[in-house]
Amino acid sequence: MQAAAGEKPKMWGPSIIGFGSYPYVYESGRADDMPLVSFSPRKAATVLYITRGFRGADALLTRLGKHTTGGSCL
Repeated sequence: MQAAAGEKPKMWGPSIIGFGSYPYVYESGRADDMPLVSFSPRKAATVLYITRGFRGADALLTRLGKHTTGGSCL
């Protein structure tokens, strides 16, 4: 993932490994940095997080194989 993202990995909390960062402003007005792309190895499945609005995401997701998507941060 480091080669694909072009960024070095960084731990974001106890279980998320992220690459790069961007400023994010919550609806409440609070601002924070978020990783551009990250993943978390969970018991049931590995979770991949990508930046909202990432151009080309749909085409890349079709190449990923069997997966599910969610939109908790959309």
